[in-house]
Amino acid sequence: MVCAALDEGTEIPRECIREYIEELRSLGVPFFPTSERAFRALSAVTKFAAKQARKLTGAPLSLPRSPLSMSGTMTEYRGKELLASIGIPVPAGGLATTLQEAGEIAERIGFPVVLKAQEVTLTHKSDIGGVILNVKDMDALAIGWKQLYDNIARARPDLALDGALVEKMGARGLELIVGAKNDKDWGPALLVGFGGVLAEAIGDVRLLPARSSGGSNHGRALSTEKRGPAQGLPWIAAVDVKAAAELINRLGAFICSEPAIQEIDINPVLVYADGHGAVALDALIISKTI
Repeated sequence: MVCAALDEGTEIPRECIREYIEELRSLGVPFFPTSERAFRALSAVTKFAAKQARKLTGAPLSLPRSPLSMSGTMTEYRGKELLASIGIPVPAGGLATTLQEAGEIAERIGFPVVLKAQEVTLTHKSDIGGVILNVKDMDALAIGWKQLYDNIARARPDLALDGALVEKMGARGLELIVGAKNDKDWGPALLVGFGGVLAEAIGDVRLLPARSSGGSNHGRALSTEKRGPAQGLPWIAAVDVKAAAELINRLGAFICSEPAIQEIDINPVLVYADGHGAVALDALIISKTI
């Protein structure tokens, strides 16, 4: 707020009443006696913001080009192929269209594995039995394969699956939700917060600028979250913040470089103990033709 001089002839004093000023400041409203001082303050804030941005932003992250061959919603396995191409870790595995192919993939990556039904409209697979966890051997794989297809046939009899994604069953870790969006008004933006069961229990998410390519602010945000409401959970004590920040950084660089991407939702990102990395367990990517 700027206090302007009152017209001549008024009985009210030219200077603002002190109690009004104090009330404004108690509400967080800045007060300036002249417009010149207000503009000087704005100039100082602008210079400070630019200086902080230079500190937070390192050298731009260079990613390999990953041209999009389709528009609309991608299946999980296609989305993970895209994430892997830009250096975001995903579980070892592959798409199987037959039980024999599933067995070959499982032998290659090692048991236990997880089976995930794959079809472009199956964005919530677990709700209809489209995910079979902790498959420990070939016998269990055969049982799980049949169960998976039976579940889908019962819930969605009109659906023809692309196949099943066979992936290495991961160890336990901190689950994050990480998202990216090319917003029509705000441009590229990132969302980071606790994922899995903690997403609703804690509800702690943050919006970050996607163009902060140095990753420093991403690491700082994660470090702050690590000291947040879930501090008492023993397995959160020392997660690999650096690996998680690198994953978020790569996602930010990608969403900035690919205007065809509308939205990316990775839930969860599993972050392991310090020094053991982070991996994208699920991925929903929506693109458009430009």
